[in-house]
Amino acid sequence: MKTIEFKAWLGGMARLSRGQRDLVREDMAGKVEADLGVKLLEDSVTDTPSCPHCQSQKLYRWGKNAELQRYRCRDCMRTFNALTHTPLAHLHYKSKWLKYQKTMIDGLSVRAAAKACGIAKNTSFKWRHRFLSAACTQQPAQMSGIVEADETFFLESKKGQRNIDRKARKRGGKASKRGLSAEQIPVLVVRDRHGETADFILSGVNAEQIKPVLKPLLNQDTLLCTDGAIVYKAVAKQEHIAHRPVNMAAGAFNTHSRRSSSSSQRWISSRATAHFSGTVLWLPENTVDSEP
Repeated sequence: MKTIEFKAWLGGMARLSRGQRDLVREDMAGKVEADLGVKLLEDSVTDTPSCPHCQSQKLYRWGKNAELQRYRCRDCMRTFNALTHTPLAHLHYKSKWLKYQKTMIDGLSVRAAAKACGIAKNTSFKWRHRFLSAACTQQPAQMSGIVEADETFFLESKKGQRNIDRKARKRGGKASKRGLSAEQIPVLVVRDRHGETADFILSGVNAEQIKPVLKPLLNQDTLLCTDGAIVYKAVAKQEHIAHRPVNMAAGAFNTHSRRSSSSSQRWISSRATAHFSGTVLWLPENTVDSEP
């Protein structure tokens, strides 16, 4: 809206009735939430953004589209915004993203989230997977201080696959064998006391699987806290990292990774194994205490 038009619109506000003002406030409430979502997206772009097409930093502003600032690259002459080449690109209804994010944190189903946000169930399904994919791209590169690591196991789910090598289960089903078996998929969750969280789907709990994912996250100033599994002790020794086994009964440390994952297995188990990664970041109990 041009400045002259805006001043004329603003001048007419005094003539609105109370009911009309209520309608304006109700409509503006959704716009404020959309503005907050756009601000969070644009804040994710650094002060010196780079072109997602050619990585050049020779840019200039190129107007706005859907309230998002666009840029144009001087080298490749292509345009982009904060969502280009991200899982959230080309999604509509930005005003409902924050509310949908809350439904995921609350652990609502796809249909329940769709009803709460006033969107179609197919849109809810699409958003669910896009948001989970976005979480996978934002895992920390490195952690500091006290770092806790723990693995938990989930029944392998081939949900959505057309060709499976076993009889289909209903409502998740149960494993054919008691205890741990090849039907269980290990997921390693790593978290520090600053709230940085990363999760990894493993094919087995051994040094060959755990070392490649732990090594980039840890440095020699970190204290790795785990359960008594010997594999963590071996990895810490090889990488010269301080390691402390956690005595769960003594309660000296709270293994936040274990608590969050184990208490929310129903939430994760409703997803196909292929989509486990990043799910931990949306867990309802994904919180970290500031004190050990």
